[in-house]
Amino acid sequence: MTLKEKLEVQRKKTYEFLVNPKVVRLCIKGALIIFVPSLIIGAIIASLLDPAGIWMASAIWNQVGMTELPVDQAGYSIFTDYISNLGSLNYSPIPFFLDDAALITSLLLVPVSFYLKKRFCTIYDQQETPGKLGKNLSNLALIFMILGMIGFFGIGFFSEDIADSLEYATGGLAMVGILDLHEFFSMVVFLNLIIAGIFLGVIGLKYASMIPKVFDLNVSKTIIIIVAIEMIIFPFPMMVATVITQWPFFEWMMLFAVFGWIIPLGVAFLKQINKELGLK
Repeated sequence: MTLKEKLEVQRKKTYEFLVNPKVVRLCIKGALIIFVPSLIIGAIIASLLDPAGIWMASAIWNQVGMTELPVDQAGYSIFTDYISNLGSLNYSPIPFFLDDAALITSLLLVPVSFYLKKRFCTIYDQQETPGKLGKNLSNLALIFMILGMIGFFGIGFFSEDIADSLEYATGGLAMVGILDLHEFFSMVVFLNLIIAGIFLGVIGLKYASMIPKVFDLNVSKTIIIIVAIEMIIFPFPMMVATVITQWPFFEWMMLFAVFGWIIPLGVAFLKQINKELGLK
């Protein structure tokens, strides 16, 4: 067997592993259990124990000579703090909640991305006159999903603190244009997931009547259309608003818009896989 043939065999084995329903099921459950709770818990802890707030309260106490430390005047809020701030010691005493969750979740969503593409391809195969449009859209969605996962891994690996330290230590060399590494990977994850969502949204609109049957979902065509429209319309304007206004609130709305289709899609796949494996 030649080297090329060995590589092809290994590629097929890797692909079969990635789209194995049991593997995908564990990855979906792991992603849902790890990232969403970590984001919520991290935000709650940061809002209660924001070091910047404690510093501000101490400064007020020293200035006016108060006899007791006032309540944290800063705290953490989606209206004033970026998502990335949860991964910095300047804003949270436990930044690893976001950083580690991003690293692990990005890896877990890789098999899910390949499985998503495989499942959508079954829609086109069941058509009387299969066309290339659907498969091309699925391939593009997979590419941008994987690029998004690279960005997702990057924001966890190059946290806000690490990116700032690298920028300082290298005299600005560890940057991509005007962005530090964390900011760059933040753009990568959001931009690519938004584009992937647009392609998947188009698929959802085009094959809305077939999706419930193919995925064995007990939902109406109307629900599929509503989710597809959300995927196409809402995330990108939120990203534009974030870039233009630099207001953290819009970044949070962008996150909610993206997860507004990722989570329902993951839950739908989980139910479909459970039925396929005969599990509850």
